[in-house]
Amino acid sequence: MTPTQAIESYSKLSSAIVTTVASTVDQVQRETNTSRFKEAFDQLLRDAGHDPGSLFQTRNGKSNGCKTVICVMNQANMSYCQLIRSYRSRSAPGPEYTITQVALASIASPDAYAPVLVGKGPKEAILSSALMGYANPVKQLLKEAHLHFGEAEVGTLLSLGTGKIENSKPIDTENRMQAMARQVTLDAQRSHEEVYERLKETGIYFRLNESAHMDEGAVSDTIDEVVRSFQVDSHGISLKDINSVAKIEMSFKPRPSLTRNFVGRDDILDKLYEMHFSSERSSQGGSTLMSILTGLGGSGKTQIALKFALEYESRHPAAPVYFLDARSQERLETELETIIRSRGSAYRSRTHQDAIDWIAGQERWLLIFDNADDPSLRLFDYIPNSSGGHVLITSRNDLVRVQAPENSHKVDSLSLGDASHLLLVSSGYTASPDNLTKAKEIARELGCLPLAVAHAAGYITIHRCLDTYLHLYRQRRRELLSRSDPNVVQGREGSVSTTIQLSFERLSTQARYLLQLFSLFHATSISHSIIEKAALRNFAFTPFALQVQDTSEEEHASALMALICPSGAWSEFDFNEMIQQCLQYSLLQIITGDGATKYYTIHVLVQSWLRLDLPQDHLFQRLLIRILACDITADDNYENLIFHRSIIPHIEGAVVALNTTIADSFAFGFVLEEARHSLPAVQYLERALVLCIEALGDTHPDTISAMGRLAASLDSCGEFRAGMELKLRVLQGRKRLFGEEHPDTLRVMSNLARSFDWLGMYEEAVKMDELVLGLRRRVQGDDHPDVLLTLANLAVSLKKVGRLEEAVELEAEVLKIRTQLYGENNVGVLTVMGNLGYSLCEIGKYEDALVLQRRSVELWRGLAGEDHADTLSAIASLAHTLAALKRDEEAMELRSKAFEGFRLIHGIHHPVTLLTKINYTLSLCAMDRMDEAVQSSRSILRTATQMSGSDYAALYEGMENLSQSLANLGEMEVGDDLHQFVIRMRGF
Repeated sequence: MTPTQAIESYSKLSSAIVTTVASTVDQVQRETNTSRFKEAFDQLLRDAGHDPGSLFQTRNGKSNGCKTVICVMNQANMSYCQLIRSYRSRSAPGPEYTITQVALASIASPDAYAPVLVGKGPKEAILSSALMGYANPVKQLLKEAHLHFGEAEVGTLLSLGTGKIENSKPIDTENRMQAMARQVTLDAQRSHEEVYERLKETGIYFRLNESAHMDEGAVSDTIDEVVRSFQVDSHGISLKDINSVAKIEMSFKPRPSLTRNFVGRDDILDKLYEMHFSSERSSQGGSTLMSILTGLGGSGKTQIALKFALEYESRHPAAPVYFLDARSQERLETELETIIRSRGSAYRSRTHQDAIDWIAGQERWLLIFDNADDPSLRLFDYIPNSSGGHVLITSRNDLVRVQAPENSHKVDSLSLGDASHLLLVSSGYTASPDNLTKAKEIARELGCLPLAVAHAAGYITIHRCLDTYLHLYRQRRRELLSRSDPNVVQGREGSVSTTIQLSFERLSTQARYLLQLFSLFHATSISHSIIEKAALRNFAFTPFALQVQDTSEEEHASALMALICPSGAWSEFDFNEMIQQCLQYSLLQIITGDGATKYYTIHVLVQSWLRLDLPQDHLFQRLLIRILACDITADDNYENLIFHRSIIPHIEGAVVALNTTIADSFAFGFVLEEARHSLPAVQYLERALVLCIEALGDTHPDTISAMGRLAASLDSCGEFRAGMELKLRVLQGRKRLFGEEHPDTLRVMSNLARSFDWLGMYEEAVKMDELVLGLRRRVQGDDHPDVLLTLANLAVSLKKVGRLEEAVELEAEVLKIRTQLYGENNVGVLTVMGNLGYSLCEIGKYEDALVLQRRSVELWRGLAGEDHADTLSAIASLAHTLAALKRDEEAMELRSKAFEGFRLIHGIHHPVTLLTKINYTLSLCAMDRMDEAVQSSRSILRTATQMSGSDYAALYEGMENLSQSLANLGEMEVGDDLHQFVIRMRGF
C-alpha cells in the first residue's frame, strides 16, 4: 500500500470509530459500535488484497520483516497488559488471532466497544483495550525487544504520540470521553518522560506528537533527525543497558567516517595545513587557531573537515579530536556536556561551560563544529581559547566567514576532472576515454556537486547505466534528485533534494519567492545592476514607443515592486536584507567582477530543484521578462552595449519566448541584434511581427517597424535576399503611411541600397543611394546628419562599380565632418573610418590605410569589445591591407582571429564567416603552405555546398579569387572545383 493509499484508507476507517461513550448499561450500543468498526476494517483488508480471516501471526511463527506487538488487557488478569505478537515468542503460546480481532482489541475500550472473545477452551481469552495505563507501551516494547533480541544494540527508538497536555488537572466542563482522553494522554506522556530521562544523552530516542505543541519546523527537524539516525552507520545502545540502567551515561560518540572515495580539495587542504601546522603560526601564543569552511549543502565541507582531522591525528596522535553537531544551541551544549561527563562519574553534573574550560586547559586539541548554520547561534561563545587549540567550522551560512575572513574557505563544486573521477571510481567503471567523456557530461550536468555525483554513482553502480544515466536524469530529474541510499552512498547523508529543501524552508516567504525568481536567470551571471536598474525604473520602462499597449506589463511591474521594493521605492539596504537570507544558506553566492561589479550566482542543482515545480507560463517567467525588458535602452551608438551584454545570457538561457509581449519582443530583438546574436534576435522579432499583425494588421506603423527590424536581423544572419524582400514591403508601407520624402521612408530606401550591394546589384545600389541623397538634400538640407550618412553609403556603392577616387574623396570629407560633430567614439564615424581605410588600400595608399585601420580597430575594441562583429570586420580590413603589403604572417594571424570570432558569433555556415576563412586560406597560399591551403579549400567547398544557396556576392568573389590563386600555384583540381561551384551558384 502506498502512503497515499494508506492515508485514504485511514480516513475511511476513522469514520467508523466512535467519538462518544455508550451508557454503562447500553451493551447493544457497544455491539453496534464493534460491528461497525469490524465491517469497515474488513473492507479495508479486502481493498488491500487480504482475507479478513488472515491470522495476525504467521503460521510458522517466523517474520523476516517488521515484527509487531500490540498491548491489550486480558479480563482474566487486569493487573498488567498482555502482548499480542506477529511472531513466535519464547513465552507460552497464546490463542490464534485474526488481524481484525487484534485491531478490535487494540481499541476496545469498555466505555465504547464490546470486549473481543478469542480462542477456545483453555486458550479462550476476553480482550479489551490497554489504553488506560498502557497508551504509550514504549517500556513494554523495550522489554519485549530484550527478550527477543538479547543484547542487540538499538540505533533508533521512535515514539509516536497523540498530543501533549500542559495542564494535568481535570476541567469541570469535560465529558466522560474528554476525561478519558485526557487521562490516556497523561499516561502516555509520563511514559515518554521516563524513557526520555533515561535515554536523552544517547541520541537514539525521538518523540513525535500529533498536536499543535510541535510546530511545523520542529516536526520537520525531528523527522530529519530520525532519517539521519536510520542512515548513519554507528554504534547504538544495548537492550540490556536500556532496560537495566536508570540513566545511561554516554561516552563521547565517534566522529563520522571519511568517505572511501574522497577526491580533490588539495587547494583548500593545503591552506588548512599551512594555517594549522606551520611552525610559525603554531608557535603564535595566546589564541585558538580557527578556520571556516562555507558552502552549499552537499558540497563536501564535512568531508574536508574529516580529511583534515585524519591529518591532524597523524601529526598529533595524543591530541583529542572532537566532532560536534552545531546545528543548534541545544545540540551543541549537549555535545559539550557529553565530552566532560564522559570523563567519569565525578563529572556527571558538569555543564557545557565546564567542558569549554576543561578543553581550554589541554595542551593540544582539535574541535570540529559541523553544520553551524543557525544565524542566531553565538558560536564563538563555545570556542575554547588556548594557544594549543585548533578549530574547524563547517557551515552553509556564508556570513559566518566574517568572523575569520582571512581564514575562511569557500567550498565550491569539485573540478570537472575530480568530479568525473569520483563518479567512475565510485561506480566501478574504468577510466577509459569513452567512459571519461560520459562521466564528464554527467558531472557537468550535476554541477560537479559531490553529493549529487556520489548519489549518481550509487545509482549507476546498481543499474550499470553509465551510458544512459544522463538521458535518464534529464527525463526523471525529480526522482533521481530525491533518491538517497546510505547503503550505496557511504558517508553522504540525505538526498540532493532534501539537502536543498532543508535550507530553502528556513527562508522567509519573500526570500523564497525572490530565490525562485532568481532560479529563472542564467545561473552564473546575475548582475546586481540588472535588478537595481529595473527597480529604479519601477519595472515599468519600455525602450520603444509603440502605439500598442499591454496591460499585463503594468500588472507585472506592480508585482515586482511588491516583491523587490515593498517600501514603494528601490532600497539597496532592504534588498540586501532579503538576499542575506539566501546567502546564509549558500543558496546564492556573491562574486565581484571587473570594476567591482557585483554578481549573484546560483548552483545549477539548486536552480534545477527550484524550477521543478514552475511551469513555463508561471508568473515568475513573466516577471523575469519584465525585469530584463525594463533594463534595455535603445540607442544606435553602443552606449549601453556592455550592460546589455550582461542581460543576453538571461534572455538566451531562459524559456521566455512564448511569454513576451510586443514591446518585450522588440526590446529583446534589439539588444540581441546590437550584440550580433542575430539568430535569437530573428526569433523574437518574428514573434513581434506576428503579434503586431494579429493585433494591429499588416499596415499599422508598429507592424511596419517590426518588419524593418526583422529585415536588419535577417541581413546579419546572412539571409540577404529575405532581408531585401522584407525591406521592399517596409518601403511600400512607409510610402503609404508617410509619403516618399519622409525621413523614415528615406531610411528604408538607404537600407534597401545596402541589400542591393550585398546581393551584387551594384548599379542598382548606386542609383538608390543617389536618389536618397537628392531627396534628403532637398528635404533636410546639405548640413543634415542624414545627408552625411547617405554620402558615406554612396561612397561604398561607388567603390563596387570601380569609381574609387570619387569614393575616397567622399569618405574623407564625411569622416572629417562627422568627427567634428561626434568625435571618434561614434559608430557612424568608425564605420566611415574603416571604409576609407579600405578604399585607400585599394588605390595603393597602404601606409595611410594602415594608420586609419589600426586606429579603427583600437576604437572599435573600446566601444564594442574585442569579440563584436564590427571589431572583427575592422580587424579583417586591416589584415587585407597587410596582405597587400606582403606582410603575410601578420595578415594571416589577424585573419585567423577574425575567422574564429565570426565562427563563434554566426557559426561556420554563415557567408561572412566563410568569407573570412577564404581570406585566411589566401594567406596560406601567399606563404606557400599549400597542403594546409588545399585542405582548407576543400573544407570551404564542403561548407559552401551545405549552405542553402547564399546570395552574398562577396562570398563568390572571394571563392573565385581563391580558385585563381590555387590554380596559379599548381593546385588545378581544387581550384577548378571552386570555380565550377561558383558558376553553378551564380547560374552562368
